[in-house]
Amino acid sequence: MERKDKLTREDLRSIGVGETKTFYLTDAAAIMSAAVNAAQTGAIDGCKFKCNRDYVENTITVTKLPNDDEREA
Repeated sequence: MERKDKLTREDLRSIGVGETKTFYLTDAAAIMSAAVNAAQTGAIDGCKFKCNRDYVENTITVTKLPNDDEREA
C-alpha cells in the first residue's frame, strides 16, 4: 500500500461503523496530525474514532466506534 502524506476527513468518513482501516503515513508528524484529525472529525460528525499508532512502521490504525445511540439499540 502506498504511503500518504496525510489522513483526510474524507478518508475517515469512508470508514464504516465498527470497521478498522490501517493507513501508511510518511512520518511521525503525519501520524500525530492524523490522530488529532480523527478526534476533530469525530466531534464534528458525532462519532468517535479509536486510533492505534505505530511510529516504527509509520502507520495509524483507525476504528470507527458506534455513537451512544447505536450502542443502546
